[in-house]
Amino acid sequence: MTETTTPGVIHAKLIELMQTVGAIGKDDTNTHHRYQFRGIDAVMKHVHAAQIKVGVTILPTVLSRTTSVNGKMRSTELEVRYRFTAIEDGSSTDIVVWGEAADAQDKSTSKAMSMALKYGLVQALMIPTEDIDDGDKDSPVVDRSQPAPPRERPATPEEREFVAQVEGLIDAAGTTDELNRLWARVKEASDQGLTTANANSLTARMKQRAQKLNMPANSAA
Repeated sequence: MTETTTPGVIHAKLIELMQTVGAIGKDDTNTHHRYQFRGIDAVMKHVHAAQIKVGVTILPTVLSRTTSVNGKMRSTELEVRYRFTAIEDGSSTDIVVWGEAADAQDKSTSKAMSMALKYGLVQALMIPTEDIDDGDKDSPVVDRSQPAPPRERPATPEEREFVAQVEGLIDAAGTTDELNRLWARVKEASDQGLTTANANSLTARMKQRAQKLNMPANSAA
């Protein structure tokens, strides 16, 4: 969601930011799930330099914060507004994004802030990666003479812990909005290497929970 608070040069400045930031590659590695990702430090490094050059400040305001505890894990959900302001004339525009994270100690809030900032910047400035592959650019022919692909790797202990945490949050969800946010977490985890079996299991569990939430009170068991 965006909202322009003052007419002025801010949108022109955003275009300059996009041009200055350019693409940011997936140069960081998740050692547990063995996949490449675009880290918050890389995003901040590129955007910070562009801010100084173009003359735009980006300031956060936390609009809402919710936490939940499941075993040793604490989950935090933040609704954060980022205000982009052009120092040239003070014109500004806002974006509002969600950040979600879990941690076994005391860092779930700071992790959620990092997630909100990274994806807020990526979405607002349309930052591409350096290795985007367009699935429509070719149509591979399946060679059925080749052996079947190897089975999916087994879930890691970290993945099993994530699945157990999300299962608890699904069972405790009281609204469909909560389930929608959990689905977004599962979708992101799937993009980052969550096994298909666990993704399907969590999706089915959310559908069952949604059916219960939508069930009339007089028909509930």
